[in-house]
Amino acid sequence: DSIESGIAGREYGTYIPQRRWYQAIAALNQALTIEPDNARTRLQLYNFYLQRRKLDLALREYEAFERLTADRPAADESEQRSRDAIAREGDQLRRLVDQFTESVNRSMASGTFDRLQASQQIYQSGYVLLALQIIENDSEYLNRSLPAQLQQAVLLMEAGQFERSLEVLERLQGASSKLGDTGWRTPKALALLGNGNYRE
Repeated sequence: DSIESGIAGREYGTYIPQRRWYQAIAALNQALTIEPDNARTRLQLYNFYLQRRKLDLALREYEAFERLTADRPAADESEQRSRDAIAREGDQLRRLVDQFTESVNRSMASGTFDRLQASQQIYQSGYVLLALQIIENDSEYLNRSLPAQLQQAVLLMEAGQFERSLEVLERLQGASSKLGDTGWRTPKALALLGNGNYRE
């Protein structure tokens, strides 16, 4: 860290931890690309997202883990206790995500709102997929708002969708030649980390 921090300098102080976060997401998602039914990797990604308070992403991975292990008996009593604890935690998480989603849906239905601001606030609350949904639900708005596209790219990276994120960032890179810097450089560098093809 000290060498990397020295090379990066003070102005890039958040880049290194952010880069490692996206590298970890990319590695786990690449593992799932190779072996999508790997319950252990799903559980690792669940724990990783949960530790970072990415609640709806953690729930997505918990539900995948739950589907994968539903028909598989536990190897022993210890594994069964572990599964039971994960199930209790997952059920609590599901209730929390459902309550927050219902609350957001009621707020959105009540009138006009700034999609970008709403998405950013929802993201800050730990709901990446919901924030992405808010941005992507209005394609006309998304097509004309470069900040919303940048937000979309970052959310896609968080969700492990590096290829889609990179597509958005490449469009932003093209727009920056006409409109000036749109803030695409650091997110694009991070998206490139996870865009490897490990299928071949």
